[in-house]
Amino acid sequence: MSEAMSIFVTAGTSPAGRALVRQLVAQGYRVIALTAGKAGADTARQDGALPVYADPTRAGELKSMLRMAQAQAVVNLLPVVPNTLLHDGHAWKGYDSLLKASTAALLTAAKDSGVGYFLHTSYTLLYGETHGAADENAPLNVPGMHPAFSAALESEGQVLESGLAAAVLRAGFLYGPQDVNLNLYAASLKMGKPFVAGAGKPAAWLHHEDLARACVLALAQQPKGEIFNIADDTPVSLAAFLDAYTHALGFNAGARLPGFLARLRVTAEQVTLLNTATQVSTAKAQTQLGWKAQYASYQQGIDQTLLVMRAVQQV
Repeated sequence: MSEAMSIFVTAGTSPAGRALVRQLVAQGYRVIALTAGKAGADTARQDGALPVYADPTRAGELKSMLRMAQAQAVVNLLPVVPNTLLHDGHAWKGYDSLLKASTAALLTAAKDSGVGYFLHTSYTLLYGETHGAADENAPLNVPGMHPAFSAALESEGQVLESGLAAAVLRAGFLYGPQDVNLNLYAASLKMGKPFVAGAGKPAAWLHHEDLARACVLALAQQPKGEIFNIADDTPVSLAAFLDAYTHALGFNAGARLPGFLARLRVTAEQVTLLNTATQVSTAKAQTQLGWKAQYASYQQGIDQTLLVMRAVQQV
């Protein structure tokens, strides 16, 4: 590209954020990563981005950063920070307030700063129980009507009705080598501790690198008013995912907590998700964006994840 396009990324040092920042930098973009603290700034610089600080719920602070950076596009990754089955669900608590306030503030700041494109991330979980592969026209059935999930749906509407050139990527449950939860599982497995495995319901999964690739393609093509499902080709239950992870680590199958004890360990939000079978079609993303999951199965994604984790001696 003749002049580097300037991209502003929220949650720029989250696992998904780091994957996106590195891919954008490799493509020649100028990247500004919203982060917090010195450690976050050091991480952003290490990945090739310019770190900036702002309260994500304050439009004025965000506008100052966007103008300073001369941002031409925004990628809002803040919504997908808690979007994984690998934690106990407490990350969803109170996220409805943050999601609504931050989306509204970022949209206001983007409009006031002359941002040309807004890419927003969301969740395939919003389809709820799908009884097959749901495409983007399928009815939404927010599981359990938990506040964080309802807020995600509301935020999608805010983005698509904002008047900005914008699109939404609905992501499957995220995982990858930067996910600290996988380190915690590895430590627990070494000690023989049982884990929560859920009800065996298949879910849509997505490696952080594949979400990043979808973002890069969307930024290059800038589809307007569109929603895209972004997930791998192999829906699978948390139990099957963790069994594969356990075997890849070289352990025998881990002990699972019985249902009544599991419900004491995880939040209501996570129990709902573990009891919901969600499968999606990504045909639209493949056709319109040219996107296809590099890690088409969780087994491939786990192999790559452990390769990276072992290289930095995380496991």
